[in-house]
Order: sequence, then structure tokens, then C-alpha cells
Amino acid sequence: MNETEERALRAVSRVLTWATTAEHAWNPPPFHVDAMHPRAERLIAEGIEEAAAASRTSPLGVVIEGEGGAGKTHLLGWVRGAIAEAGGYFFLVDFSAGDDFWKRTAGAMVEDLGRPAGGPGAPIQAMVALRRLADLAGVRERVNAAVDLGKGLDRDDLDALVNGLLARDRGLLRCRDTIRALALYAAATGPALDVAFDHLMSTEEAEEGDRQACGMSKAVKAPHEIAVELSTVLALTGPSVIAVDQIDAILQHSRTSSAEPRGDMLDELASGLMALVHATRRTLCLVACLPSSWTMISKHAIGTVRDRFRKSLILTTIATPDIARTLVERRFAVAFSEAGWAPPSPCWPIATAAFDTAPGRTPRTLLRSISAHVETCLAKGEVRLLQRFDLSGSLARVDKEERQPDDADLARLDARFTELLAQAEVSGAFDPAHEDELAPALLAAGLRAWVKEQGDAGRLFSVDPLPGRRPALHARLRQALAPDSEEQRHWTFRVIGARHHAAALKRLADGMEASGLGQDRPDRCFVVLRNQDWSDGPATRARMAQLKEHGGQSLTVRAGDLRVFEALRLMMAERDPEFDAWLRSRRPAGGTELLTCVLGPTVLHSTAPPERAPQKARTPAPPHADAPAAQPQARQGRSPAPRGMSADAPRLTHPGGTDVPRAAASDRTDFPRAAASDRTDLPRAAASDRTDLPRAADPGGADLSRTATPSRTDLSRGTSSGGGDATVSVGRRLDTGADVELKLSTLTRHTAVFAGSGSGKTVFLRRLVEECALHGVSSIVLDSNNDLARLGDPWPVPPAAWGEGDAVRAARYFAETDVVIWTPGRSRGRPLSFQPLPDFAAVRDDPDELQSAIGLALEALAPRAAVSGATAKARKGKAVLREALEHFARAGGRGFPAFLAMLGALPFEASQIDRADVIAAELGQLLRAATITDPLFAGDGEPVDPAQLLTPAPGRRARVSVISFAGLDPDARPGFVNQLQMALFSWIKRHPARDRPLKGLYVMDEAQTLVSAASRTEALASTLTLASQARKYGLGLVFATQAPRGLHNQIAGNATTQFVGRLNSPTQITVVQELARARGGRAERVGRLEAGQFYAASDGVPEVLLRTPQCLSHHPADPLTEEEIIQRASR
Repeated sequence: MNETEERALRAVSRVLTWATTAEHAWNPPPFHVDAMHPRAERLIAEGIEEAAAASRTSPLGVVIEGEGGAGKTHLLGWVRGAIAEAGGYFFLVDFSAGDDFWKRTAGAMVEDLGRPAGGPGAPIQAMVALRRLADLAGVRERVNAAVDLGKGLDRDDLDALVNGLLARDRGLLRCRDTIRALALYAAATGPALDVAFDHLMSTEEAEEGDRQACGMSKAVKAPHEIAVELSTVLALTGPSVIAVDQIDAILQHSRTSSAEPRGDMLDELASGLMALVHATRRTLCLVACLPSSWTMISKHAIGTVRDRFRKSLILTTIATPDIARTLVERRFAVAFSEAGWAPPSPCWPIATAAFDTAPGRTPRTLLRSISAHVETCLAKGEVRLLQRFDLSGSLARVDKEERQPDDADLARLDARFTELLAQAEVSGAFDPAHEDELAPALLAAGLRAWVKEQGDAGRLFSVDPLPGRRPALHARLRQALAPDSEEQRHWTFRVIGARHHAAALKRLADGMEASGLGQDRPDRCFVVLRNQDWSDGPATRARMAQLKEHGGQSLTVRAGDLRVFEALRLMMAERDPEFDAWLRSRRPAGGTELLTCVLGPTVLHSTAPPERAPQKARTPAPPHADAPAAQPQARQGRSPAPRGMSADAPRLTHPGGTDVPRAAASDRTDFPRAAASDRTDLPRAAASDRTDLPRAADPGGADLSRTATPSRTDLSRGTSSGGGDATVSVGRRLDTGADVELKLSTLTRHTAVFAGSGSGKTVFLRRLVEECALHGVSSIVLDSNNDLARLGDPWPVPPAAWGEGDAVRAARYFAETDVVIWTPGRSRGRPLSFQPLPDFAAVRDDPDELQSAIGLALEALAPRAAVSGATAKARKGKAVLREALEHFARAGGRGFPAFLAMLGALPFEASQIDRADVIAAELGQLLRAATITDPLFAGDGEPVDPAQLLTPAPGRRARVSVISFAGLDPDARPGFVNQLQMALFSWIKRHPARDRPLKGLYVMDEAQTLVSAASRTEALASTLTLASQARKYGLGLVFATQAPRGLHNQIAGNATTQFVGRLNSPTQITVVQELARARGGRAERVGRLEAGQFYAASDGVPEVLLRTPQCLSHHPADPLTEEEIIQRASR
């Protein structure tokens, strides 16, 4: 592969996007293929022609059915262009944010009236309508003069417009307020725009008399009245299309325990669609949905709704090779033009014959197959033509080396960024008069840059197009939760600079409504950006409490962050060919405090293979503008990390979800920041939201002991065998300098560590493991982020942050500790596998323990046997599986093969359920299939033996077993952890600690991803069992998380000792402060702590603030690559 071919392939990769969103409807890419869905296009074109020719009536609606990836949303982009050519209006109603039919419909019409009529740069649809209405009313010159001169419309202008239209049609009398509101929405600014918006959004006027001044009544019209009246008024000037999208999302969300959507939801949706066709004028109503969604509506709804819609053929798959080739060639033509290269064939690197195997595939699966092939070519450095699409799913996964720009390109773009950053002017973003104009573009630029920074993982993320006038929201980021699913996660943003409490409260309420935020919507996050305190009034306090309760956030934002977004916006417009690669290298958007706080714990799913390979060395990044030329020594000896991303920052994760590789810290750039005067604490709770409680008195004498003087306790003089009740030092008090020590016996009552990015959490966990190892206590450490696998690496040079005696302790640690890295999911390194069943024989004589072991086995096997659902079939299957496990355990059965054999011939006495033998045989086949598809499930590799994980090699006192998750897909991790914990539970009961306070330590970092409060994972049951019973056997558990709100409450409740480091999210801060108050503390500075500072509390011990020591093993800024982990595991 030569340089030109590589550049062309990378350009091709950029046009292979398959997660179509609202952006594709409003700004469609030039890839449309007319013959892709001919019947749907014909029906839609006929409907537009009929609407254009009609005077009052609307044509029959059209239903566009198709599975995920069939092209429904892409087709809507073509529809928008077609209606614009016909001189009409386009409205896209997105039900992914909520389920109130008429409120969503009216709101979408109002917002879309503020969007360009014919693409970027064109006048907004409302302005087009106003000029046409003025022409009809005979006041064209008057209105055009007012608009063109920028003076806005006054009361006389509005009266003249309304009177002129009423003279043509007295039937418009009921619409006169809406006509005035539409005119003001198109041309007014400031308070007059607010008056128009409030009327159109069915809201009470903010101040008495506001509407009267514009000639409007104070009556509030219902959303369905607004929608109908807007349609009536717009019909005077042209046809309209109302496209209803994402109804699948609300049907999915409203499903009940019977797996069917609520009847009232179906009723509202069906009646709304029927009325939309019946009550609107000159309007074609389109519904884009999954076939199953329309089937439910048709079956449940009254017959008339079916009579008002025509169904196109279901959009399924590509019909002919020619269509597939045209679809690909049009995308590739854009890429080759961008690369400035003439390919040997228009579809290079796809063989022409390959398109013969394309029919039967959706456009999305075709593009994903091509993307996989292109990435494989790039990774191998060799171009091979793809010969068949029906074999592309078996392409070998290869390590993908993320391309980096040349040093010269990096330096050039660094300089350009620095230049634009210095010139950026963003002060208007918090001016209430201009925030709706400036904030959306800034936030959208920051979010789009953040998506590009994620590389392949960003393909499932999208940013909504810029909103219309007076938007309820300023930006929305979406994540498709699966490649072929219509389900999404949303993050929405709204800047609120209004100083008057009523105006601020109104914008807050509008934003919460538009975001879809709700107690039953954990997949929606609404972020309010406000740099001044909220009102202390009861209405605002109630609304803020609701915001927090539903998982929203109110944050302040630095002007420096907005300058970064503005600089990125301008660089995007310049379309430098190296810009995307520069973003992935420097990550300026992800380094802002705002996006670190909001998206730092975000789940990323990467669906486009192959995986990322180790990073190459980079050109040094430019320093902060306000930083000295020479970097000061970082605390605890770590290299300075980029702003917003500490050296021990966790990888991007989310409760119940997955993660994705992230560039090493050394690859991210710390860019010039705003001056100190521009900075604002992020986040900052409003004064009304803070509660000061009296500090509890210090009773003393508990397990967290403190020396009376600031002298250091020499732990090397502890009991050499780990017997007795020795102590480990966890830090020094900030007020007195005294050591804070923790008894080993206290660790058996479990520990929770709540700390966010940049807090020093990773350093703290490593030092705790190291101190325990010095006392002969072995540990099992789950490494989610590749930053704990260096526990066996000594420092190349003693760090400055080491305390007295740490050099000696480090030498002892490496001489006496056996650190072993395990790599489940990888054939190289030190792989692991599991036998799915615990050792029943070990607990057969204890009825309670036997039932617990059977329950754990059932939890592990049920998902793989497809009996974890709520259907009657699943419940019956789960009952048979449990009876089979009980029979097997009591009969002394051993091993999973023997259990599968028993399922194939289930004894009659094993179950009370009819046809249990048939059900058991099917369960056995499903479980056998699981062993084939999941190599960890009863597969090859070192069988997991907790004794091996916790027993040191001869001549060593302790073993630290680090289990790296680098080789495990995120979805496989909970199942792996569940099996590990089942084995550990069974072993620890047979080998309890007898003459020592602590048998072993089990450390779970990023615990919220494995034992989430939001969803039930495979690991939950076994974790709760360990948390409730492991202490009596001498096993200590340590749960660490940066999202305490996402951690299951029984985990935090079972932890006697808690450490709280710096957190960034107001929601998480509130959670830990509530936990602190329950223990008599306050954790009042938790949002302002420095790295390495922690609040510590234990049973009967009040809160103390301490600084933790530097770890004994090497801890540089960047985590290990997967290859480096495998090398360590192979030692």
C-alpha cells in the first residue's frame, strides 16, 4: 500500500457512516440512490403532489416500515429535499425524547420552523412563511421593510398582517393569535420572541400584559390546537410534510411486564396519528418505524387509523447488485474527490463481483462489512479487493494501529488551534439575549469533536443538527445502544443565563420537558449550564430537586472550555484533511472540564473492527498558555496529566455498560487555558442545595487509629506472617500530619472508595494492595482500565513523593511479592477459563450454603440457557434448571460435562414439572452451544483456581493476581466476574482465615459497571453473596467507583470503611455527602479536593481528611497497552 492509497482508504473510512440520525434528515449527505426504495419514494412523491395541489384537505399518510439499518431515516432526508423543491415545509417529530403525542408534535413544528428551509444558509422556514403570508395579506412591502431593516414587527405591522389575511379568509379568525406568534417567531428578538414562543408552546405568559401588547389574548391553547392552527396557516402558502420518527423508542419504553406496550400509550399514538391526517391541511403525514411497531398500532387501534395510511413495501434489504454498487460508488466518489485521487475502479477496494453477493443485506450491514474490510487493509498495510460480502463476517480481527499525523502536521494544527483559541470570543454565550444563537453552535462543535476523538467507537454517536429559534435545548448527543437497534441514550444541554428567577425557571422547565428526563428514563441525562446561583425560591428549589432526582445536572462552565469549542468549530469549517487524526491524537474536546465531567463516565461501544494497537510516540504537545515553561513536579511523583484527565483517570465507562480503549494520557494534549479570572468551579452546587450539619464528636478508639503526634508508624515491625491484628497506613491527616492506619481485620468488613477522575484513586488502591502484601496478604485485583497491571513494575527512579522508609518498603515489596497478570479472553499471555458450576460437594452437608451455591449457579446458567426472562416459557425453563441443579448437587455430581449429560436424560424424580425431560434436553443443548460460542465458558485456558490466584510462589510471602479485562468484551465481563466470584466463594469457605485477621483481598475497580444500581448484571447475585458472607471467612472486599450513584446500594451499605476522593458530578457529590452525613461527617470539600486527598471514615470513627501516600510500584501517566499487558503476563 502506497501513501496515496492509504490516504484514499482513510477518506473512504470517513464516509462509511451507518448510524443515521436527525442530522441526515436536515443535512442529508449526497449519497441518495433513487432506486433503493422505489415504491416508498413513489408513494411519498404522489402524496407531496396531492398536498401541493389541494387547497384544504390532506392526502393519506404513508407508513415507511423497515428494520434497523434499512434506510428509514436516510429516506427522510430525501423527503425534506423533495418538499423543499415543492415550495413546502418539513417537520420531523422525534418521539425518542418523550411520549406526549401532541406536545411533541407541536414542539417539533415550532422548533423546525426555526430551521433553514432549503439547507444551510437558507432563510428559516418561519421567515419563508412570513414573507408569503405578507404577500397574501397585501402587506409585503411593509413587512419586508421591517424585516430587512432589522427593526422587527410592531403592533401595527401585526394588525395589518392579520387583517389582510382575515379579509381573504374569515375562517382564520380562530388562528389570529397563532398568526401573530408565527410572525414574531420569524422576525422578533428579545421579549417579543419569548411572547411568541410561549404562545406556540402552550405556556402561560411570563408577565401580565405581555401578550396584550402584541394584540394577542392571554388564553393558553392546547398543543393539538397549536399544531392544527399552524398547519392551517402554513397551508395558505404551500404543502407540508410531518414525519413521525422514533415511535419505536416510546413503545419499547412503555412495555409492561407482559412485554406489550401499555394500552393507553397505543391509544394515544393511534388517535394522534389519525387526527394528524384528519385535522391538518395540505399535509402529508409520514410514519417511519419498525414493522413490529406498526403491527402493534394496527392491531390495537380502531380501524380508521389503518384507513388513513398507505403502507409502502417494507424497507428491508438491497434488491439488486446494481443498487448496492451505486450506493457504494456514490459514497466512494466523495471520498476519492476529497483525497484527490483517481481510483482504478469507482468501487475500489471492492471487487465488482462482490456486489453479486450484496442482495439480501441492509445498507447498514453492507457498509459495516466494507468498513471492516477497509480497516483490515489499513491495519495490515496491504490492499486486497473484497471478493464477497457473505464472507465478510468471518474476517479475522487484527490489531489496528491508529494512524497519527506527521510531526509537521501536528505542529501546524497545534499552532492553528492556539491561534484560534487566543482569538475566540465567547462572552455572549451566557448573555440571555444571545445564548440561543451562540451556545448551540459552540456546544455542537465541542460534542462533534468529542465524537471524532473516540475513533471507531464514535460511529454510534451523533449530534443533533442546530436547533431553531428560541430552542428548549441547545444540544443533544445520542448514542445508539446497539448497531441495529432503535434504542438510544441521550445527553442534552441547555445554557441558562437569565438573571430573573422566573425566566430562568421557565427555561429550566422547558429543557427538562424537551430532554425526556424522568425517573423511569435512566438513559436520559439533562445538563444545565449556569454560571450564577439559582434562586432560593420554593419553586426553583423544587425544580432543582426534581432535576437531581432524575439524574440531571446543573453545572458551571469555564469560558476557557467554550473557547476550545469555538476554536474547534472554526477548524472544522476549514476542513483540514489531517484534522480528524489531530483530534484523536490531541483530544482537546475530551480534555475540557465540562465534557470530562459529563462524558467522562460514558459508555462507548465500538462495533467496527479491528481493535486499536499500541500507540506510537507523539510530538510533544503545546503547553498551557497560562502555565510556566517548565512543568512543576507532579504530586505523588506522577507526570502531569492533561487538564481534566488525571494520570490515573479511569477509562470511559458507564453503569451496566461497556468501555472502549482510550488514547494514553501521554497522547492527549494540554492546550492553552483561559486566564484564572475566566475560571469557574465545576461543578458548583447552588447555595440553596447545600446543607451544613454539625460535625460529630470524635469518640476515638476505633479501627481507624491515629497517632497523637505526626510521627510515622513503622509497619515493617508488624507481624511477619500476617497474623495478629497488624495495621496498614492509608495516609496522613491534613490537619495534624498524624498517620492514619487501618487494621487488617477491619478490611474483612469491606471498603468502598468513591472518587472520580484525577482524584488519585488508582494510586490509593495500588498502595493498599501493596501494604497488604507486605503483611503476607494476597490479593485478586480486577483491572478494567489497564492501569493496575503495573503492580509488578518497580519505579525506574524513586519518585519525589515517596515518604521516609518508602524506598525500603518498595524493595521488600518486590522481593517478597509474586505479581501475576492473567489475561482471560486472550490465547497469549496467561489465559483463564471457568468451569460453570461451583464445587457442590464442599457445601453439600450445609443446607443453607448448598442453597446459596445452587442459587449462584442458577444465576450464572440462566442467561445462557435463555430462561432469565419473564415469559411463561422462561419461568418454566428456569424452574426445571433449578430442580436439575438441586438433584445434581445432592446426588454428588461433579463437573459441567456430567451435568450436561444429566440434562440430556433427566431422571424422572428430578422434577415435578410436566415434560421436564424435554425441557431439560433443550436447556442442555443451549448450554452446550454456549460452550462453543464463549471460549471462557467451560473452555480452554488455565482453569480458575482461587488457591492458585492467592497462593504465592515458593520464597514469596504474598501473591497479587491482576486479572486484566483487556481481552474481554465489555458485555462479557459481568459473566466472567460472576464465575470468578462463585469459585472464590466456594474456595474461601473451605479455606477460611483461622489464625490471621485477613485471608485475602479482592479488589473491584469500576464496580458500578459490574454491580450497577440501574440494571441487574450477571455478577450482581454473587457479589451480594460475597459482600454479605465473605467477612466471616476472612476475605476483604474493596469496591472502587467514580459513580457512587450507579453502584448497587447493598454494596455501599455493606462497606464498613469508606474513602471519598474528588468527584466532579453534582449528582455523585450529593450521594457521597449523604453517605458522609449518615456517618456524622459532611465531606463538604469533596468537589474541591486535590489529587491524593481523601475523606476517610469507619465504624465509630468520624470523618478525617487525609493525604494518601504514593504507591510503591511504577505509576506513569499513561496506562499499559494490551500488548504490554500480554508481555507482562507471559513472564
